[in-house]
Amino acid sequence: MADDNNQKPAPAANLGPNSDYLIRGSDYLAKKPGFKAIGRETEMKQVSNILMRKDSNNVLLVGLPGVGVSSVSMGLQASKEDLNSPSDIVGKRFYWLDTDALFASGDATKVNEGFQKAIATLSRAPDTVLVIDDFKDFLDGCRNTGATNVINSLMREVRMNSAFQAIFEIRDTDLAEALKCHSDMKEIFTLMEIKEPTRPALVQMVDAGCKELEDHHKIKISDDARKTAIDLTCKYFIRELDSAQPKRAFMLLEGALTELRHAAHTHPRERDAVEAQLQGIASALGGKPPEDLKGKSAGELQTMKIEAEQEIVEINASWEDRQKKLRALYADQRKAEEEIRILDSKIEEERIKQIEAAKQLEKDQAAQKESEAPVTTKGLQFKLSKSGFKGTVEQQLSEERAQWDKLARDNRAKFDALTAEINEGLELKNEHILQEFSRLSGVPVSRLGQDETTKLLALDETLKKRVFGQDEPVKAVAKSVRRGRTGLKKANKPIGSFLFLGPSGVGKTELAKALAEALFGDESSLKVYNMSEYQEKHSVSTLIGAPPGYEGYADGGILTNAMRRQPYCVNVFDEIEKGHKDVYDLFLQILDEGMLTDRRGLTASFANSINIMTSNIGAEHFLDETISFDEAKKRALAVLWNPDKENGGSGYRPEFLNRFTGIFCFNRLGQPEIMMIADKTFKEINSWIAEQGLSVSMDKADKEKMCQDQYIPRGGARSIQKYIENNITSDISDTILRHPGEAGTLKVTYDKDAKVATTTFVSEGVEKKAPANENAPAKPKPVGTVFNASK
Repeated sequence: MADDNNQKPAPAANLGPNSDYLIRGSDYLAKKPGFKAIGRETEMKQVSNILMRKDSNNVLLVGLPGVGVSSVSMGLQASKEDLNSPSDIVGKRFYWLDTDALFASGDATKVNEGFQKAIATLSRAPDTVLVIDDFKDFLDGCRNTGATNVINSLMREVRMNSAFQAIFEIRDTDLAEALKCHSDMKEIFTLMEIKEPTRPALVQMVDAGCKELEDHHKIKISDDARKTAIDLTCKYFIRELDSAQPKRAFMLLEGALTELRHAAHTHPRERDAVEAQLQGIASALGGKPPEDLKGKSAGELQTMKIEAEQEIVEINASWEDRQKKLRALYADQRKAEEEIRILDSKIEEERIKQIEAAKQLEKDQAAQKESEAPVTTKGLQFKLSKSGFKGTVEQQLSEERAQWDKLARDNRAKFDALTAEINEGLELKNEHILQEFSRLSGVPVSRLGQDETTKLLALDETLKKRVFGQDEPVKAVAKSVRRGRTGLKKANKPIGSFLFLGPSGVGKTELAKALAEALFGDESSLKVYNMSEYQEKHSVSTLIGAPPGYEGYADGGILTNAMRRQPYCVNVFDEIEKGHKDVYDLFLQILDEGMLTDRRGLTASFANSINIMTSNIGAEHFLDETISFDEAKKRALAVLWNPDKENGGSGYRPEFLNRFTGIFCFNRLGQPEIMMIADKTFKEINSWIAEQGLSVSMDKADKEKMCQDQYIPRGGARSIQKYIENNITSDISDTILRHPGEAGTLKVTYDKDAKVATTTFVSEGVEKKAPANENAPAKPKPVGTVFNASK
């Protein structure tokens, strides 16, 4: 409480524990038994240094959801027991604000009164630090209760009066609200970002966290499972696991544990091996014996079959018996808990009766004139109960409750013993992690389990399956990626940074999409930035955020925000020649340092990304059919490396171009490649309509005629894809609408003279013409995320 009589402030030891909506640091930490701030020593040291300053000694801790921002403040409290901690930190008194209790009333007056009491308490002793573990919740509480002046009051005490220091914790996604809540926020607080842990630190965190998961689920977690969980959650980013590390790894581990535990508790796992044995026996009896049953006679196989079937019967009987016992124990447990609830209610009623009797006794005594009033039986019972003695009824009820409580404990012990039998021998292994991640992401287990080395060595062939006729850039990109993924690069630099030159529609973006799928699991890890949206000087700020004092400053930048949320990705900066010259200063930081800091001071790392920039510079040379590809490449590169834009050069500075891992040229497509693209497009269409019992086909000769007529070199692959979508796909959509639920084949023919494709629907031997409709929409296809400056 505030001291109004000019008395000397009470020593810190006299501050009431957990009073006035404050929780003492030691008590807050006691709620987290076994807590250790593993892998956050550097961050704790940085916060310690800030708290030890004379000025700007308050901290705003910010991090992605799941990164463990709270562990730093808790780690500081725990470090006070460390003999190596600086005395300045040991002398700090940390108090956590109980925001739930503070705003529980919903009344602005009570909130203000409660908060002023908390401030008074903090001000009574030196070296106190207020910790608000979710500053967004605090701000919401102030606004929702109408107590917004609490924010100003808090800032005034921290800055003007310096009565105490403060550590506010907030998620990255809510930082804008924190910075906007007070005009002096950035001056009062030092912004410190808590980043995802390094690989060694993450391993330590996962090992420590697995002990808690094992204790909860009663299932052992193998070392391989831990490693696989870390590998998958570091390599792939999926919406179902959208938190930062280390939480992302723990989410996967716990998901796999619950799946394993659920499977073990819903059917006897011993039966799986016997059923597999029965399948082998059945195959052997059918003439296709597995390796372990070769040489067995028919009689031996029949005997084995009978024994296996009998074993399954015994397993099922044992399982059913155990399940019945579990359910009986559960029913008894519920009954005991219900009886305890009823008895607690009766005991409370008896105590209320005694209190009421005592009150009545006091009234009776006050009404009597005699100095020695007689004591009633109920009054005596109350006085005895106040002294630790219970009334007869309450004593009987308590004894009965104790019996039910013992029964409940015994039942629980038996229940736990039976479930322990089910869990016995269970271990979370590598394959369980792969299965769970496959379930969440949709990526087949076969792909997830594929060795990284095998993937990288086969990267050329993987990319060629999607990108046709560009073997030279595909091979060069694959080599560069292998170098980056094997660690032959500076620690912070991107895996690879490439500049793609060539005309439109020749596979530049397709190669980027193929890389995203091959390296990071799916095309959603592809981020496309159309540089035509960044032609004005001011629009460049949208990439890294507006300067301080300008609208949008607190929101950060499109590029930096995206990289902080999904660092494992492929970035495509399309048609960079259209961007403002200031963009190249940002590109230099990405290519050289692998880091980009937004205007708020938060850093985005590009170390786990591939960055591709495309340009149409020199495209006319690649479209010139009178010269060879080598000559076209020579002329295009001459334009690129010429910094004098007024004399036909690109205007790119040599220091910019020299920072690319590689500069690759894409040639115009020939007829063989256009045929392959047409085949691929038809294959996609078939995948869309297969579930409706339909398929589409086109003779090779007709397909060649169509590709020769409809391919436009300047439009690239898109010209033939667009023709197929606007004509053939439209016919298919009309056919589906006219013949709902009818299976059949759509045969496509091409009239070279009329330059028109015709689709014929064949169903049960009857041919029906599908009318053309060039305006029908084609099925949309996702191409990743496109970022526009206007959004």
